[in-house]
Amino acid sequence: MNILEGPGSLSLPEEINTMFNEGPEDVLPEFKVSTGRLRPPEHPGLAKFFYAFTKHFLFYCPIVSVLEIGVGGGASAVGFTKAMAGGGIMRCIDNNSYKTVNYPEDCKANILATGFNEGNLHMYEGDSKSILDNNFPPSDLTHIDGDHTYEGALYDIIMVINIMKLNDERGYIFVHDIDNTREWLIERTKEHPHPVYEAFMEAAEDYKLPWKILTNIGKHLGVLEI
Repeated sequence: MNILEGPGSLSLPEEINTMFNEGPEDVLPEFKVSTGRLRPPEHPGLAKFFYAFTKHFLFYCPIVSVLEIGVGGGASAVGFTKAMAGGGIMRCIDNNSYKTVNYPEDCKANILATGFNEGNLHMYEGDSKSILDNNFPPSDLTHIDGDHTYEGALYDIIMVINIMKLNDERGYIFVHDIDNTREWLIERTKEHPHPVYEAFMEAAEDYKLPWKILTNIGKHLGVLEI
């Protein structure tokens, strides 16, 4: 499988695809949450991609900082922390609105199970709108999978872009659930039938950022380069 397939102006290194195909099928087979909820079927593959991407990124940036918005039980975050092998910084934001996991306890347990250093793990509980501001630390890699309304997704994407630009930082923003081939998100409206996709594309166009949509990742993953 070529995990890098999909439309967009951004070219990603082929080494990421090689690392994805040669990497572990499941970066944390023992993943679990206290509610007994199973991982969504696309999340092991999503974590596997983040593992491969972070491994590649570490060649150029020995210490990586990561932010995930909408982290839940950590099903995708474990890909980042497994790759960082105890180093780096992981910041997690979630307001536990779906009540399908116990946040932050489940997320913390799964991240630490990857061997990540607890002292480098920072967990925030609440809405991203009350947590993200211009003083929030910038991250090299950010995964946005939180508020799936058009307005909420656009806020998160733009806020992360602005934080990076204010600090003159470069990096990548990943946005999950941007599959626009079907109307499936419960947050969709008549005005915004594909809310996260629309927010992703609007941010890419307004800020003139290179972008790509990885269609071989379940529910599609958008990538923006800052």
